[in-house]
Amino acid sequence: MLARADDGAPSFDRRVAEQFAALDIPLFACNPAKFPELMAAIQGQSLTSLVLAFSK
Repeated sequence: MLARADDGAPSFDRRVAEQFAALDIPLFACNPAKFPELMAAIQGQSLTSLVLAFSK
């Protein structure tokens, strides 16, 4: 679930992430400012380009 505020505490479960990765399912987390870009990617934009943009 995405955070609704920048001051939330993120968490990461490596085991769950590995299970999704094994199924070739991408997972993303973002702050509220990046949420519109994430939604655009889900609706057809290249997920690869989104990853590259977010990693900068």
